[in-house]
Amino acid sequence: MQKVVHQIEYLLKQIIEGKECDFVFFRELINPMKEAWGSVSERFYELKENVSQAAMSSLDDHGLTGTELQYKLSVINHAGERFVYFLSRRVVPLVGVWLKKLLEALDKFLTSLLDAVGGSGAIGEYKSFMESSINDGPWFPYRDFV
Repeated sequence: MQKVVHQIEYLLKQIIEGKECDFVFFRELINPMKEAWGSVSERFYELKENVSQAAMSSLDDHGLTGTELQYKLSVINHAGERFVYFLSRRVVPLVGVWLKKLLEALDKFLTSLLDAVGGSGAIGEYKSFMESSINDGPWFPYRDFV
């Protein structure tokens, strides 16, 4: 499970720190989002520690073992693959759609994980605000980006 947490941290870091995704977010929110990432990213250490000490029964009670875990990770991977596919092809309207789906799946997963192992809700809160920072309005395909 620590590996999964590390992969989520890495994925969010790539989205936030990389410039390839900046066009998906409202311009005026990009810098505050990137600045806040520094303190939020430090909380992953606590989450990894909590995961390493979690009782298997607690993870199991939250569907974070076996086939339930595999299904949840499959949903996250599917959304991530679609997001990367459309990002690499610059299919602008669908980049935001699939990033939002990816963040929604991560939100559900992180909520279950935090309920199971405890820890700061700041990671999930930050991720939720990332969703709110996506410019996916009807004008999105026509805005001046990058």
